[in-house]
Amino acid sequence: MRYTKIAIVEGWAGVDQGGELLDELRRKACRTGADASLLLESAGQVTPLHLYRATSDDLSEEVSSGANLEPGHYLHKEEHIPKIGEPGHSGYCVDAVAIVYDRDRR
Repeated sequence: MRYTKIAIVEGWAGVDQGGELLDELRRKACRTGADASLLLESAGQVTPLHLYRATSDDLSEEVSSGANLEPGHYLHKEEHIPKIGEPGHSGYCVDAVAIVYDRDRR
């Protein structure tokens, strides 16, 4: 069956929101007047938190570069949990298109 792409539909969600993400993508596609949505790519990742992995060797480059580091700098850096959409976040991203079926079969 032939179809026409009418909109790009993208979404990001946390690890525990995979089902909600797909439901929201369907709703977004329907709002455009689409007959269906076509998933192009879906990816998920879980980024473990490795706290206290830094050693003096790991920090030597930052220190030698003359960076003005505050006490506990590497701990703050290691404890940072990236938000959805930031590099290193845990979660899912989905790329899709909203489509309408071509009704005219000439």
